[in-house]
Amino acid sequence: MSSRGVFIGQIIDDLDAISNQVRRRCELGQFDLNSLLENFFRDILNLTFNTNLVNLNARRSNAPGLDLGDKTSPRKIAFQITSRADAAKVTDTL
Repeated sequence: MSSRGVFIGQIIDDLDAISNQVRRRCELGQFDLNSLLENFFRDILNLTFNTNLVNLNARRSNAPGLDLGDKTSPRKIAFQITSRADAAKVTDTL
């Protein structure tokens, strides 16, 4: 396998490990990792999509709806960073 394949595999494994840690902590009522990951994904998405996303929860903790938004973009880009992807969460967010 090429070194690129090794790096991509490591990234996938690390993201999977983070996902499992978030799931387990949420089951215990611990949501601190979720908050830290908002900024992690903000940075990753900014690099990936060349955006200027900011954490919308910086002004108001756990703001309803969206977590990251680029107020400078004419494309009106925003993301919700969540550990839940069920229909109730999506409906509630919308």
